[in-house]
Amino acid sequence: MRERAINAVVELYDRGDLRSIIEEYAIFYLGFLRLPQPPDVLFGTERGRPIKSDAWNEDIVRVCLYLYLALLPINEKLIHE
Repeated sequence: MRERAINAVVELYDRGDLRSIIEEYAIFYLGFLRLPQPPDVLFGTERGRPIKSDAWNEDIVRVCLYLYLALLPINEKLIHE
């Protein structure tokens, strides 16, 4: 499911009209990784993680990286984020 959603966003990104918004969102989530613990926005039933965690784990880190890593081959300039 997550992969299909990422692919759909990448398709929208390729079209160009939502490019800046999608980049901002990817960078916003990437920035979460600088925090000492995962923010509340990453949790909730609708996000598939109903129980909040106070510690980073592999799944939560991936959530923050997926979109950014999907966009990186398309726009290498994002590496500077």
